[in-house]
Amino acid sequence: MLRPGCSRQFPECGFDLAGKLVLIVAALPSQDILDPPMTDTLALLARRRSVPPKFMGPPGPSRSEIDQLLTLASRVPDHGKLAPWRFVVIGPAARERFGAALADFTKQDRPDADQETLQRERERFTASPCIIAVISTAKPHPKIPEWEQVLSAGAACMNLVTAATASVEGDAADEVTAAFGRSF
Repeated sequence: MLRPGCSRQFPECGFDLAGKLVLIVAALPSQDILDPPMTDTLALLARRRSVPPKFMGPPGPSRSEIDQLLTLASRVPDHGKLAPWRFVVIGPAARERFGAALADFTKQDRPDADQETLQRERERFTASPCIIAVISTAKPHPKIPEWEQVLSAGAACMNLVTAATASVEGDAADEVTAAFGRSF
């Protein structure tokens, strides 16, 4: 890892974030290890797409599937074993209360919001069969900076999404790929 300001050391980065840019260099396996070129993991990452909640529907994952997803989500780099994140599974009744609170917040934040916008916020989390919130819980630590803890929480989110994608099989996976194609 390089100290902040690495863009001055490596001008080919093409940008400078006021000394905030940090490069993390990972050792990559040799090509021999990657044969065949498209492993199951690479194929999974190639088909992963962000899917809007309105395209998600029942059935949602079972309690044991949620437990497995959360276990996989927690398998991320975590210097100091701080687990600087919390997972909150939001059930059906709580999703409606959460939507109502979100609509209230929107009205406070944007007093000019029309009824259609408020209704959309109210229903935002009711279409999906399961909502899992990931909350970053970074705390001051003498050896582990806050940004590293926040990145660990972000990695937990990515593992959660990747694990959920991996749990979708067959026709459902094909529908997601067809609906969202290869665009990013």
